[in-house]
Amino acid sequence: MMSNGYIEEGRVNRVLQHRRIVGEMIGRPLKKREVVHHVDENPSNNDRSNLQYFRHNSAHCRLHRFADRHGIHLSFLRIPWEKIYAAT
Repeated sequence: MMSNGYIEEGRVNRVLQHRRIVGEMIGRPLKKREVVHHVDENPSNNDRSNLQYFRHNSAHCRLHRFADRHGIHLSFLRIPWEKIYAAT
């Protein structure tokens, strides 16, 4: 585990575990611009139900700004996986 809480895998071709898991879910490795959000904001909780895919970081930032602006915990803003991936 890295000092920031993220879990890294591999010795030569290192990859963050949450990015590998979502890559498996969508059937391909993630592109650099694609982002994985931890719903509970715990970077070591890589359960599939806790991971949310964003095509671009701008959408991920909008989610955080919306939650901050309205005083809502991010876990209440969970968007169904099918809707997120269908929109990409």
